[in-house]
Amino acid sequence: MKKKNLLQIVIAILVLVSVGLGVFAYLDVEIWHYSYEPSGDFYNIAVCFAGSGAYSRAFSFSTKAGSTYWDKCVVQIDPAEKEENVPSFRDRDNFIIEAKSCENATIHIEPRVIVHFAHTVELKADTKYFYRVGRPKGNLWSRWGYFITDDGDDSFTFMHITDSQAEGDAEYEAFAATLSKAFVEAPETEFILSTGDQVEFPFQSYWDKFFACIDDIVKITTFAAVNGNHEITTDTMQANFYVPTESDMYCYAYEYGDCLFMIIDTNYLSRDPSNYNDQLRYLANIMEHSTKKWRVIAAHKSPFSTGTHATNIDVLGFKDAIVPFAAQHNIDLVLSGHDHIYYRSFPVDGQGERASVAEVRQVQVGEYNATAYINPQGAIYVENRCIGTKFYNKVHSLNDHLLEKTDPHKIRIPMYSVVKIEGSKLIYTAYEHDRDTDTVSIYDCFEIIKN
Repeated sequence: MKKKNLLQIVIAILVLVSVGLGVFAYLDVEIWHYSYEPSGDFYNIAVCFAGSGAYSRAFSFSTKAGSTYWDKCVVQIDPAEKEENVPSFRDRDNFIIEAKSCENATIHIEPRVIVHFAHTVELKADTKYFYRVGRPKGNLWSRWGYFITDDGDDSFTFMHITDSQAEGDAEYEAFAATLSKAFVEAPETEFILSTGDQVEFPFQSYWDKFFACIDDIVKITTFAAVNGNHEITTDTMQANFYVPTESDMYCYAYEYGDCLFMIIDTNYLSRDPSNYNDQLRYLANIMEHSTKKWRVIAAHKSPFSTGTHATNIDVLGFKDAIVPFAAQHNIDLVLSGHDHIYYRSFPVDGQGERASVAEVRQVQVGEYNATAYINPQGAIYVENRCIGTKFYNKVHSLNDHLLEKTDPHKIRIPMYSVVKIEGSKLIYTAYEHDRDTDTVSIYDCFEIIKN
């Protein structure tokens, strides 16, 4: 063989090897960056609202203290079509949100953790977004989840739950069973609104169990949380459900569909209604700039309860603050928890009495004979029975004249409610979940119609 031909063959081989190595290197980078086994280093992952249900979200997650994750974590977002079932974290339209870090502010009787938080206001309406959190260096990532942004129309459904607080594994499993059943029965649910007491104690181990037991659900929705008396502090809530807010309390608002949702922190221990002045001024300013047709307030403590906390000075203080505020600002619905029993008021005016209603009629919702209020001149107050395992008795009758539906005694059946807003109609349906038979039935249903 001639030397010239031999040299050409060698050069060709070298070129092929070089190209092969280049392709391998490219693929290796792709594999390094996108193919991964989920790491258990990232946990307690939550997606919350950050103002607009269509264009923004907030994220929080934890890693153990002493790890090398401080200010080195991100949230990776993959925009997708709604019919897509798995993410593609190699797409060019993926983007990264840098996460900030801080030390967890829960009560420190357990090992400390690092909390990471981030938010974005650059999402698109009516879009499915896959996400994962982690540290790009080292290709360390969590399991992926997804959420879908608000499509901006005037029809949507959300779920109201409260008082999931649990102490042991059996209680957590019971809560998870009911929430899972709720999502099976109401797959149209677009987000969860929880009116407080997510955990029994604000220690890290309780938060870890809370997130672990409903991880599969939290990963596929947005969670709007209220600060309960068992969470105690704003810092504790921000460590687990981060929301960007200007308030020192865990007070925030978000818009979804044609509704403005306002979250109030009721962790005051006195009857002085002026405690709420800062929060109510903050929310009044938001309402002044909102054009939404519907207005919903969510808080933990329950103004018109007939349960064990009904006459507590802190509950009465919230009642003194919220009743005139709700009437003044044309609030449609006030949701709460705290007493672990169900009640639903007539429309209530600013003096705490039954408000006028243009018309009241009975309508069929499935097989249930529901009450429809047409153009009520006051807010309807609803306290859900707990979705957990702690059930309380009805022990006070001071508010009975304002209540159209209430638990007459201790009922040991957990509850979740599905709320649907369709244009000028709001439909609230409270469901009981019998865990022994795994069956669901309507306990109460009402409508508000605004012409």
